[in-house]
Amino acid sequence: MKRTARKTSRRPRALPALKPWGFDVEKRFRSMINRSLEGIAILQGDPPRYVFVNPALCRIMGYSRRELLTPPLNEVSAHMLPSLRAEQTKRFRRRLEGRRAPLRYEFPMLRRDGSAVWVDCAFTRFTYLGRPAVQAALIDVTARREADERLRQSEESYRRLIDASPNGIAVELSGKIAFINPAGMRMLGAARPRDLIGRSVLECVCPPDRRLVRREVERFERGDPPSSNLRVRFQRLDGTTFWGAAQGVDIIYGGRPATQVIVRDITASLQAEIALRQSEDRFRNMSELLPAVVFETDLAGRFTFLNKYAYRLFGFTKEDVRLGMDCLAFVAPEDLSRARARTARILKGRGLGEAEYTFIGKNRIRRPVLIHSSAIRKDGRTVGMRGVLIDLTERKRIEEQVREANQILEAALAEKEVLLREIHHRVKNNLQIISSLLFLQAEKFGDPLVREAFHSSQERISAMAQVHESLYWNENQSAIDFARFVRSFLPPLFEACGTAMKGTTLSVEAVPLPLPITVAVPCGLILNELVTNSLKHAFPGRRRRRIRIVLRRRLGGRAELMVEDDGIGLPGPARLRSTTLGFQLVSALATQIRGRVRIGRGPGTCVTVSFPLPAANARPGRGKR
Repeated sequence: MKRTARKTSRRPRALPALKPWGFDVEKRFRSMINRSLEGIAILQGDPPRYVFVNPALCRIMGYSRRELLTPPLNEVSAHMLPSLRAEQTKRFRRRLEGRRAPLRYEFPMLRRDGSAVWVDCAFTRFTYLGRPAVQAALIDVTARREADERLRQSEESYRRLIDASPNGIAVELSGKIAFINPAGMRMLGAARPRDLIGRSVLECVCPPDRRLVRREVERFERGDPPSSNLRVRFQRLDGTTFWGAAQGVDIIYGGRPATQVIVRDITASLQAEIALRQSEDRFRNMSELLPAVVFETDLAGRFTFLNKYAYRLFGFTKEDVRLGMDCLAFVAPEDLSRARARTARILKGRGLGEAEYTFIGKNRIRRPVLIHSSAIRKDGRTVGMRGVLIDLTERKRIEEQVREANQILEAALAEKEVLLREIHHRVKNNLQIISSLLFLQAEKFGDPLVREAFHSSQERISAMAQVHESLYWNENQSAIDFARFVRSFLPPLFEACGTAMKGTTLSVEAVPLPLPITVAVPCGLILNELVTNSLKHAFPGRRRRRIRIVLRRRLGGRAELMVEDDGIGLPGPARLRSTTLGFQLVSALATQIRGRVRIGRGPGTCVTVSFPLPAANARPGRGKR
């Protein structure tokens, strides 16, 4: 009984205001406060201290009731952010004194773990245990504040995205512009938002397209799905126009239903689309004029386009293309596997070029064709194949005719070569007969000068005969390699002159030089005269002799034939020209081939004949200087 009496005696001091109502009311009131979801605290003193806290406040702050009611944690400033302590203490003091102060506001407090918790706190001044006190009722609004902050950041990010968007974005409210982003202002030629805010949306649309926009708005208001890509001509403030693709979506703006309109400037893309369409029209018009088949296929190899020439050539119809005719269905069986492999490579983007096949049209006519094809690529991927197919029927026929004509010409040429060989052979034989007759005739004369004249003529005729013999054995009947002729001509000439090769140093420097018979015969006679003259007259009584023969090309399409010895030399040139038959003959032969004769003197003799090469053998810029 005494213990109960003591507890009862303390109760009036804790809640004196409840004393007239009795113990049950006080109990119910305490139970209500302890079960409250709001944190409730009673503050007294200066600086303000906790004198009562309920469990909800303890949960919010992370402390036990005893810790919050025991110094130093019972001071309210211990749970305030350092930057807010002075201001919060001042506000509590003003409330306790009954002066004017905010009755409700949000502020952060420090929890036991050092983290900040935002609370929405309402303050009431009253008397507690006979002294002025402030009751604080607070709720944890940290989650709501964080949500608000995330929402604010999201709205800020959304606003930045809208401001940075290359598309025009506007908000239509009751038919008027309530918001527009910078891109939209640039599109419409406005310098400031107020130039457009409040203006009717239809004023920004060209008059011919306003009816289209009204119909779209009516559809939108009926609840029908909006057009995904409405193309409209917009009108700028200066009266110029541009094409835009518009799309609308319902939003809440300022708490009211509104429409967000997104406009993309498609003027450039529309112009490119028109240019592409015109290009395709030109391509198709040109393909109709070509005397060749122009085709396109899809990835499965089915024709998607054929020009008119294909219909005429192979008997196709437009219905065949519409039904998806396979491009390989008309390739001849012997070419089918090759055509299928090549088509697969092209459709994989790994092949192009040309190929020949035999094509069997719908009219069952076999035609040789040449196909040039390549892959069709869009957005970086292969979507089909296009190409040109050329009918080779006429070309094959002409090639066959040319082949037959070539065979006839080759046969005629072979016959001509045989005849030319025979002619050269007979000319050589006739010249040898003449040479033999001269030899026999010379033997009948006792005068040495007469015999020498006959022998000189015989040597000249032998030189001509040897040219014809070289042509007889040469594969090319129109020209001989004069360098090879020089090397084969000299040994018989030495023997004919009665001069042994022993004791004679012969040097031949000759480059390969094919000469026609019209040049080779005069050059052979010139070589015969010059070498014979050296052998007979340049070395009287000498056993050691040196003869050098040079055949070379010169710049300007010319050649030189030079015969040089180390003999006694020639007398004066004036006397030589008037008395020497050999020199007269050399000069006449050089004139015949449009050449020039140059004589060098001492020591020995050097005769050079320079003559132009035929056009087929001339090489400008080559040869020795």
